[in-house]
Amino acid sequence: MTITMQELADYCGVTKMTVSRALRSSGSVKIDTREQILEAARYFNYVPRFVSPGRIGGKIYNIVYFTFDPESDQRLSEELLVRHLGGCFNAAKQHNCNLSICYFNEKQTYDEIEENLFSHACSGIFFSTNFPSDIKLNFIPEDFIKAAGKRGIPCVTVNASSPILCGNTVLKDDIYGAYIATKYLLESGHRRIAFITREPVNYRGYEERFRGYRQALEEFNIGFAPELCVKAAGFGMIIDCFDAIDALLALEESPTAIVAVNDLTAIETMKVLGQRNIKIPEDISIIGYDNIGESKFTNPKLTSVNTRIPDVQTRAIQLLVELIEKGSKHTEFQHVKIEPLLVIRDSTSILKR
Repeated sequence: MTITMQELADYCGVTKMTVSRALRSSGSVKIDTREQILEAARYFNYVPRFVSPGRIGGKIYNIVYFTFDPESDQRLSEELLVRHLGGCFNAAKQHNCNLSICYFNEKQTYDEIEENLFSHACSGIFFSTNFPSDIKLNFIPEDFIKAAGKRGIPCVTVNASSPILCGNTVLKDDIYGAYIATKYLLESGHRRIAFITREPVNYRGYEERFRGYRQALEEFNIGFAPELCVKAAGFGMIIDCFDAIDALLALEESPTAIVAVNDLTAIETMKVLGQRNIKIPEDISIIGYDNIGESKFTNPKLTSVNTRIPDVQTRAIQLLVELIEKGSKHTEFQHVKIEPLLVIRDSTSILKR
């Protein structure tokens, strides 16, 4: 059944503008209203097509953003979801492209997704294979990249959950991000630096951040101490750092600094330390990862790694447009990594003891 945006708005009892804003993950739409609209869109298999104003004249390319259904992904906070989708739409606008969203989930078969994905005339595919590691899909993501190639449709992959060897990729460099965070602490005199991860520990992004942490230690000839690597309990938006922090504080030589696998874990860590009368950064320095908005409002403000999501999306769209315009002249795959930046705030300090 095919419906228009106006019909979707009438079904949900809202205006067409509200539907448009909800599908763009605009913060101006209430969460319950947005969820109602997204649920109705999935029920009617409605695929939005947002037309960016673009420049006057020139070609306009139709691009499909093929990504895992955010409603099935408990790792994504509301803010990160908005940043991901917002970055896609802004990048498309900059490059004069129309952008449609096509979701996939673990229940769909290859044939179902192929019919949905290739039923729309598109110039290129913007593909995110970042889905929870515990999810077992009924298809192999790389098969869609190969299928697109056979149809002459360029494809660029972002946020890969696993290495993509058969296509073009633009990825954030999580190894480097954790490396610069740990290196900054080492340069500040810290030697006992803990690493706090969380479920799912085998998520590729978390694994790479752990590798970056160890890489910095090795560069400074600091031996790896397994007791300094702990895991917070909980899943999704629920994080419990009590046992992890108590284990660190119970060590004969407790850490003077902590690198957290993401900002939410870092913020919960700060709360637990506060309840234990541990001062930040006087007693322990803390660095988070993702640079979410809340990191600017913690007390003290959280030092964090900015993964530059908008830059990843912009470079991916730019590369996709380049591939579309090259057509059959394109022969070699391109693999681009965007280096994160360390945003230094008040939760870290030079070691004084």
